[in-house]
Amino acid sequence: MKVGVIGLGTIGSSVIEQAISDYSVSLEKVYIYDADKSSIDLILNKYEWTKELNSIEEVVSNSDFIIETASGSCVKDLMPLIVKYRKNVLIMSTGGLLKVRELLSQARDRGVDVVIPHGAVAGLDAIEAIKDEGIDKVKLSSYKPIRALEGSPYIIENNIDLHSLSGQSVFKGSVSEATIGFPKSINVSATLLLLSGLDDIEVNIYLSEGESIITHIIEVESKISKLKFECKNFPSRSNPKTSALAICSAVAETKKYISKYIK
Repeated sequence: MKVGVIGLGTIGSSVIEQAISDYSVSLEKVYIYDADKSSIDLILNKYEWTKELNSIEEVVSNSDFIIETASGSCVKDLMPLIVKYRKNVLIMSTGGLLKVRELLSQARDRGVDVVIPHGAVAGLDAIEAIKDEGIDKVKLSSYKPIRALEGSPYIIENNIDLHSLSGQSVFKGSVSEATIGFPKSINVSATLLLLSGLDDIEVNIYLSEGESIITHIIEVESKISKLKFECKNFPSRSNPKTSALAICSAVAETKKYISKYIK
């Protein structure tokens, strides 16, 4: 089995260290790609069984299973290749899938596995279970510390002073608006939308009063139940925009997929 990893930031490097390394002896090849050459060099120097390729298409065409941990813009370029080469893929930047939902459907129609990890939240299995019964509404409220929001396009474009907003609303809008305005910190909204089958969900982002906890509250109204999930996560030590739980989810899904083929 040949595995390709696209994106070698916090999540990608963690997947290699905590998941793929467990199977490195059994895997035929582990290909890596990142637009940042320094990130590639760090992985190459640490894991001699990895091999650098020069483009996303090279990784897709040469791999049996691709792990995307790069960005939403990368997903837009990646999904046409997934359909073209019919390769199975794990997508972490789910916000990018919203722009290529037709390609997502095409891939699945062709028998391609498109794995969407639960990421930074729990309870998505219940949402999937009641989807066919009819979900009326999903609301996401996310409470994030300053470090997780600063530098986001929405914050910069609206000239928002985060230090004056403790506990207050920062954003309210659609999933598409949220993923454009906060591309590195609100992929959970896209995951919820894709799994719920709805046209859109309400997204609220608040500035948390604490400096570390990231909280996601999901409320679901359906024909058969009302659900409410609350997840309090610590951010990754190396990237405050990513929760540690999202990394664990990517690692767990990678192990689950590879273990089906590697005994």
